Amino acid sequence: MIKIAAVALLVLGALTTGGSARASYVAGNPLSRTDPTGLKCNGQGCWNTPQERAYGQSGDWKDYYATACANGDPYACEAGNVANNTGMLSGVTNYRLAWSISNRLPPGQTCAADAAAIDRNMEAIREALAAARVAQLDAAGATPDNPVMVSGASISAFHNATFQANGAGPVFGGDIPFSNTFVGWCTAPACHP
Repeated sequence: MIKIAAVALLVLGALTTGGSARASYVAGNPLSRTDPTGLKCNGQGCWNTPQERAYGQSGDWKDYYATACANGDPYACEAGNVANNTGMLSGVTNYRLAWSISNRLPPGQTCAADAAAIDRNMEAIREALAAARVAQLDAAGATPDNPVMVSGASISAFHNATFQANGAGPVFGGDIPFSNTFVGWCTAPACHP
C-alpha cells in the first residue's frame, strides 16, 4: 500500500510540476532524498558552494543564480528568471518594483534622471538579493552535512528589507497568503511552507 501511495505521489508530482525535471537534483528520484551528483541541494535542503558564495558576495547575481540553479536550488532558478526579466510573472514583478522606486524619487527630476535612478536601484536590488540569499544560508549554518530548507516567510523578509534599503517599498508578491502554494516561487529543497 505504501509503494502504491508513493508511486501515486510521484505521478501526481510529475503531472503538476512539469515532470521529473523538478527532481533532477536527486536523479529523478526524490524518495531517495540524496544527491548523487554532489550538487548544493538535496532532498533535505541547500547550502552554498564556495563558488556560489563568491558570486553572491561580489554582487555577480547573474552567475550566482545560474550556478545555484544548475546546482539544484529551485529558489535560485525562479529568482534568476525575475532578475533576468524572463517570463510574464517576472515582468509583472519588475514593473511593480520599478513603479515603487519611481514613487519614492524626489520630485522635479527629468524623465532621464528618473529612469537612470530606477535602473541603478534595480541593479542594486539584484546584487543585494543574491548576497542576502548567500548570507541566509550561511547564517543558518547550511553545509553539505547540514542542508537547510528555509521558510517562505524568511525569503519574503529579506526581499522586503532589500527593497526598502534600495529605494522601493515592500512589494514582494510572496507576502500574499498562499502565493507560494499557488505560484510555487520557492519549493523544496530550498523552501518549506
